[in-house]
Amino acid sequence: MKRKYAWCALLLGALLLTGCSNAKTVYETDNLRAVRSTDGGVTTLDVYCTFAGAELSEAARGNLKELPVVTEEEVTLSDGQTYGVQTMEQESSWHTGLFQSWEQLEELLGLSLVQSTAVQYPADGNHFYVQYSENEGSVAITCAQTEQDAMTISPDIFFYLDTQGKQYITGGMEVSKQVAHETYAPIEGKQVEIFADDSTQAAKILVQENNILYVWNLTCGMQEAKQFADTLAWPVPEATRNITRG
Repeated sequence: MKRKYAWCALLLGALLLTGCSNAKTVYETDNLRAVRSTDGGVTTLDVYCTFAGAELSEAARGNLKELPVVTEEEVTLSDGQTYGVQTMEQESSWHTGLFQSWEQLEELLGLSLVQSTAVQYPADGNHFYVQYSENEGSVAITCAQTEQDAMTISPDIFFYLDTQGKQYITGGMEVSKQVAHETYAPIEGKQVEIFADDSTQAAKILVQENNILYVWNLTCGMQEAKQFADTLAWPVPEATRNITRG
C-alpha cells in the first residue's frame, strides 16, 4: 500500500457505528477536506489538510458539521492536486496536515480527547502521536511535525501503540511493560523507532525521512521487527512505504 504525505503528516482514523450503508459525503473549505463514508454500518471520517506551514483558516477550524457539503467523490484543491475518497485497510486512514494546538484538534474533531494517558514522544517534541477511544469506536492520529516560527504543540501529546485492539500505553510518561521500545540508527542521520509486544506478536516501526513519517505494522515480536528494519533500504523505496504486514 502506498500513501503520499506532505512534509507535515497527520494520521486520523475515526470509526463510529451508524445505521447507514455505502454512503459518502465530502466537506470542503479552503485547505480542509473531510470525507464521511459508511459501509456495513461502520462510519469512517477522513480529514485532509493539504497545506504546509500555514495556519488553518477560521472556516477550517470550525466544526465539520458547519462546513459546506460537496457531493463529489473527488475534489481538486487550490494546490492543483485532486483527492478522492480513501478507505484504508483495517478501517483506518492516513492523512496530511498541521494542527497548532490540542484544542484546535479537539475543535475540528468535535471530540473531547482524553489526555490522562499522555506520553510525549520523543523528548524533542517534534513528533507526536495521539489515540482516543470510546465504547464503539476509536480515533487514532499520527503526526510528524517540524517546528517553525516557534510553533509548538501544547500540552504534551502521547504516542499510542494499538495492536490487535489492545491498549499498551498506561499513563504518565511511562510505556506499558507489555511493550518494548528500541531506537537505533542504521546509518548516520537515520533514526528508527521500534515498539513491539512479544506476548501478542505485534510491532510498529517508525522512520522519519526528509520530514516524512513512514510506518510499518508487523505481526511479530521485537527481534523479528529489528530484522525487518535491517532490510529497509535508504532512502525508503516508494514500493515499501507505509505498508501493513502480517
